[in-house]
Amino acid sequence: MAPSLTWSEWIYDIARVPGDTYSAWVGNEYRFPSDQGLIVVHEEGPAGRSGSSTRARCTTSGKEYDLRRLRAGADAGGLVTLEALEALEREAKLARKAGVHPHALRCHSALIENVGGSHCRLLLCDPCSTDLGAHLKAHDDKLRPSEIVQVGQHLAFGLGHLHSLSILFGSMMPAGIVRGHDGLWKLGGFHRSAELPLTALEWRNQCVGAECAFGSLDEVPPEARVFSDADMWPEADVWLLGHLLAVMLLKEAGGAVTHGAEKGSTVLSAPTTALEEPLVARMWVLLHWLLASEPSDRPNANESAALVSTVGEARPEEILEEMPPYARRHCTSVAVAAARQLAVDEAVRAAADTDEHDRLVRCLAGLPLSKLRKEIPDTSRVDRLCDNCGVQSEEAE
Repeated sequence: MAPSLTWSEWIYDIARVPGDTYSAWVGNEYRFPSDQGLIVVHEEGPAGRSGSSTRARCTTSGKEYDLRRLRAGADAGGLVTLEALEALEREAKLARKAGVHPHALRCHSALIENVGGSHCRLLLCDPCSTDLGAHLKAHDDKLRPSEIVQVGQHLAFGLGHLHSLSILFGSMMPAGIVRGHDGLWKLGGFHRSAELPLTALEWRNQCVGAECAFGSLDEVPPEARVFSDADMWPEADVWLLGHLLAVMLLKEAGGAVTHGAEKGSTVLSAPTTALEEPLVARMWVLLHWLLASEPSDRPNANESAALVSTVGEARPEEILEEMPPYARRHCTSVAVAAARQLAVDEAVRAAADTDEHDRLVRCLAGLPLSKLRKEIPDTSRVDRLCDNCGVQSEEAE
C-alpha cells in the first residue's frame, strides 16, 4: 500500500532543481503517486529519440518508463507568464485524462519539477521506441502506402478515443506521434490539445499561450483559420490527420499537397502514374473526404478509422457511396480530371510529330473524357485509373 500523503506533500517531497541537462537528470530518483500505488523510478538516461524524454526504471518491478518533461520558459523579463503556466498544467492534465488506450500514450502520473529558470511538469509515461518524425527521417521521408495506411488507422482509433473523452488533440506534428514497444502508433503530444467544447478563437489563443504558434496553414484546419466564435468540432482532428496522411502519401508518390483557390480547400496533386496503383488511388480518393472544407462534410474519427482500415479491400465505388453528396461529387470530379490528364498525356505521347505536341495539348485539353478516349489507341491505362478511383463510365462522360 502506498503511504497516505496528499498531492502537496508529494510535491514538497520531490522538489529539487537538478539543472537542465541530461547528465544532471541521470541518477535522480522520483516517486510518483498513481492509481497503481506508489511508483518509484530511477532515471537512467536519454530515451533514444529526439525530444526532452529520458528512460527510467521502476526500482521495485524493473519496469521501464519514459520521463517526459514539459517546460514553461521565462519571458524576456525573466518571468513565466500565467498563460504559459496554464498551458503547462492543461497539457499535463489532458495527457493524464487520455487514460488507457492502445493508440494513446499512457501517462501514469505527473509531478512538478523546477529546471533552471523554468517551470516543468514531469510526466511518467509508457516507454516508446521512436516518434513519427524520426521514423520518416530514417526512411528519407518516404513510407510505403501500406505503412501509411497503418499509421492512419492507428491514429484514427486514437482520435476516436480522445473525442469520446471530449478532448480535441489539435496537432498531427510527427514529433508528437510515438510508437510504443508494442509496435503501435500512439497520440503523444498534447501541447495543442484542448477540452471540448470551445471556440476556434479560444483554441488559437490557447495555442499561442502555450508558445505553440502556427508555422503555416498546414497546421490549422480551415474552420480555425479565421478568428471567430464558431465552435471547434472534433472533426478538426480528422482534417489534421488527413493532411498528415496526404503529405506522406504524395511525397512517396511524387505529388504535393497545396491550398486551393476556394476558401479552405486542399489540392492533392498526384501523378497520374501513381493513381494506377489501386491502394494509392483509393487512399487519394478517401483523403479528399477527410480534407473537406466544412467539418460537417468529414467523417468522424471512428468512421475514419473504419474507412482507412478497409481502404485496401473496399471497392472505390463503396467509398464514394459512403460519402455525403458534396464530397462524392468533389471526389468524382477530381478523379475524372486526373483521367482526362492521363488521356491527354497518352494522346500526345502517341503522336508521331513531336513538333505538334503543344498544339495537340491545347486542342485536347477542353475535350470530355469520352472524346479523349477516341484520340488514343490504347485506353487501358485510362480505364485502370478510372476503375481505381471508382469513376463509372456514365460519370466519366
